[in-house]
Amino acid sequence: MGSLTIFDVIFSRKLDLAIDLTAKVKLGTADVATGLGTGENDYSVLIDVYKFLDRGALVGTAGYKFRGEPAGVALNDVFLGSFGGLFDVGERTRLGIFYDYREASLQDADELREVTLFGSHDLSSTWRMHYYVFSGLTDNGPDWGAGLQFGVNLPMVFSRHRD
Repeated sequence: MGSLTIFDVIFSRKLDLAIDLTAKVKLGTADVATGLGTGENDYSVLIDVYKFLDRGALVGTAGYKFRGEPAGVALNDVFLGSFGGLFDVGERTRLGIFYDYREASLQDADELREVTLFGSHDLSSTWRMHYYVFSGLTDNGPDWGAGLQFGVNLPMVFSRHRD
């Protein structure tokens, strides 16, 4: 998969608002015979809108995915979107919530709708811990899931606009 994002296509410090544009390509390299993928390329275009707050940000995404169609399968191109927010709740801790939506790729299938609660905590100046739990709201996704990740501490997206 590859992507290209143009940051701050629109940016207003006065409104504390930024808009980014992204194009993605998922190459169809998975083995179709074993059911790991379609073997076709998918293309997506996305617009992200950020409203910066004193201690966080509201984020909305809207996009469209153009699906490659393998022989014998009719896949729909789909609208997708999400909205939510992330908030500083302490010197080293951020919490957030997002709602995700994606139209069904197959006729007569449910769309995907999920809610994710997440957080991150700086363990040190170098390391950050991420944790999340999510729930699917339709039959086309998992009932629930959870995860824990550790990573290198990089600035949050919305921190690029702070003075």
